[in-house]
Amino acid sequence: MVKVCEKIADPQPHAYRTVFDVVTVENACDAAYSDAELIFHMDQNYFESPPGIQVLFCLKFDYCVEGGESVLVDTYPVVEELRRKHPKQFEVLTRVPYFTHRSYGETLNDQNVANGFKYARPHINIDSHNLICGVSWSPQFHYPLLVAENDVEEYYEAFILLSTMFEEAPTKIEHRLIPGEALIINNRRVLHSRKGFKLNGGQRHLEGFYLNIDFFRSKLAVLSKQLHKEESLKLMFNCSSVA
Repeated sequence: MVKVCEKIADPQPHAYRTVFDVVTVENACDAAYSDAELIFHMDQNYFESPPGIQVLFCLKFDYCVEGGESVLVDTYPVVEELRRKHPKQFEVLTRVPYFTHRSYGETLNDQNVANGFKYARPHINIDSHNLICGVSWSPQFHYPLLVAENDVEEYYEAFILLSTMFEEAPTKIEHRLIPGEALIINNRRVLHSRKGFKLNGGQRHLEGFYLNIDFFRSKLAVLSKQLHKEESLKLMFNCSSVA
């Protein structure tokens, strides 16, 4: 799978191993490597420039494994609905920054990891034309809110509302991966989660890595021009609305 995706770009370095194995391990220091349910999130929002394209390639998913389905939701229509129906809460989430962090000094999948990442930004980014061009959502890595006191209650009210809207979105997709199948998503726009599971003596093994979204966008622009099928490249959610 890596060789196929290298036609777009080389795997993007990030907090730990560039190509990583999503398997269940004992005493995991990251919930992704347990059998627990994962809530909706984007990966590694504690970076100034989070990974753009996420690839999860299914190597093994035994029939005896109960649960473990991947769940996806597109943030764009949900956030637009928030703007239409709840403009006050929308404004709060475009203005008040939330803080994410990742710091640990443990062994993760046989790799010694020592990181101290921290970043702050609003959940919703809009451009000069008031178009939504970015969303950030990683609740499991939230740091204590460091904002003006009169923003705290409004922030949590808006955050809980949008979180509920993501969970109840009619466009939510659930899928159980099968060996040989790859899940490829825009990590800047699509939230992913996972249902909890029981191995029952079997295995669930995914291989994961990321691609830089700017290389992906560049490749798409070049191919579109060569094939005379130029289309808008907006809504990549890389905080740019340039076509």
